[in-house]
Amino acid sequence: MYNPLIDDLSNLKDQELDEKIRDLSKKYFTASRLPDQTLARQVRETLSIYKQELLTRQNKQFAEAQKKRDQDLDTLINVE
Repeated sequence: MYNPLIDDLSNLKDQELDEKIRDLSKKYFTASRLPDQTLARQVRETLSIYKQELLTRQNKQFAEAQKKRDQDLDTLINVE
């Protein structure tokens, strides 16, 4: 998903990204109580963009940890 009004999220630190997700979640729950759901839908879409960035970072960290673990196992197993 892409929104031209959202800056590049890769520049944010993990903590800043978490804070933004918490803030957007609060705003979404407030907006969801309004009769017109247009604002809630916009906030939900923005929130999903931030959550997708967080998920991408977590997947990248997991892949790096998995790769490191596999390299560590390669040094233990010596097959000739």
